[in-house]
Amino acid sequence: MNDQVADALSSVPSGIFSVQPSAIVGGIDSASSLGFYKTLADSLQDGIAFLNANGRVRYWNPAMVQLTGIAAGDTVGTSWNSAGLHFVSVNPTESVECPVAACLQTQTAMSQTMKIVGSRPGDLSLRLGPGTRAQLVAKQAGRDVLVNAIPVDTPHDGGAVVIVRDLSDRIEMQSQILSLHKKAMSDPLTGVANRSEFDQCLLRCASEASQQGATFSLIMCDIDHFKRINDVHGHPAGDKALIQFADVLRRHTRSSDLIVRYGGEEFVVLAVNSDKATATRRANEIRRAVAATPLDGIAGQSITVSIGVAEYQNGDTPASIVARADRALLDAKATGRNRVV
Repeated sequence: MNDQVADALSSVPSGIFSVQPSAIVGGIDSASSLGFYKTLADSLQDGIAFLNANGRVRYWNPAMVQLTGIAAGDTVGTSWNSAGLHFVSVNPTESVECPVAACLQTQTAMSQTMKIVGSRPGDLSLRLGPGTRAQLVAKQAGRDVLVNAIPVDTPHDGGAVVIVRDLSDRIEMQSQILSLHKKAMSDPLTGVANRSEFDQCLLRCASEASQQGATFSLIMCDIDHFKRINDVHGHPAGDKALIQFADVLRRHTRSSDLIVRYGGEEFVVLAVNSDKATATRRANEIRRAVAATPLDGIAGQSITVSIGVAEYQNGDTPASIVARADRALLDAKATGRNRVV
């Protein structure tokens, strides 16, 4: 194993370890190198496998055992098979199905994000010593990994070093960050965007409209006599009314629109690429849908909504278009409610 480990490590690029593998190889006598290389590879957190030119596994470090759930004794001496080792590509458009096979064939370094999925049938075990065996923990389904396959120079009989890095923690952290961002930009009761998200999107839309000539409209909605719902049926009923109203807005808006809980019982739809005529037509569809929707919290009765519409005009600022939409909403309430102005 001494020559195999030494040969494989001597071909690894300098960026993989903090020192040049060639310097390691040249600086250690053959009598001590076996323990050195084994200790080095065994202590790495990345999974490491050495393959000969025919793709047979010559070494399988403990980190690889932990990543795959497959013992070294079950792999060393066998040919690398990504499917058999449960490595699958996460991107169906990848031109290379198995980066390790491609590396061996082309003698070119390959790197690809993959998943380790499922587990090998039967009990897996790790040989700890003569007569001693310990059951392995089943590998985690869907573990995200980065597989790097690096060719070994021909003077070292060819082959490849395979380095597998666990990405699960990083991807989980990214997912948590996205989740926190969504929570920070969403209304916790209805799940639609909150005022902070609206302010950012409105600023962006106003800038694009000013520079590129695109248009958008604001559809500002206010539930009529909402205080009466809270006073007569209680605040839980009012919350249910808000949730169902938000659901109506979702059903009557496009994926490109932004639905916002502006405050209290007031909601805004930022309708991109909609002039005032189009936005007014859509606002009336919303108004009719709300009036036809029975609400659970108020014994199946329905509510009405007053709506004001304003289209972006040259020279508008976010504040000015909001002010015009708000004035239109006040006019709708002042002229009898349950209407669009």
